[in-house]
Amino acid sequence: MIERKDIISEYEQTGSIRAVARNLGIHRKTVKNYVNGYLVAKAGGDETLTAYLKSEPSY
Repeated sequence: MIERKDIISEYEQTGSIRAVARNLGIHRKTVKNYVNGYLVAKAGGDETLTAYLKSEPSY
């Protein structure tokens, strides 16, 4: 099972949502949702980013 940290790590390396989706074999919209949440949390500061990374994904 692919975890959120795997998606974010792959995005940091490639910088492309489509490339991450292709490399990990998951839907592009799923990658987009996780990356957008990550970028919002990253802009919110260290505490927000840490809380986002430790939280369970919502479905």
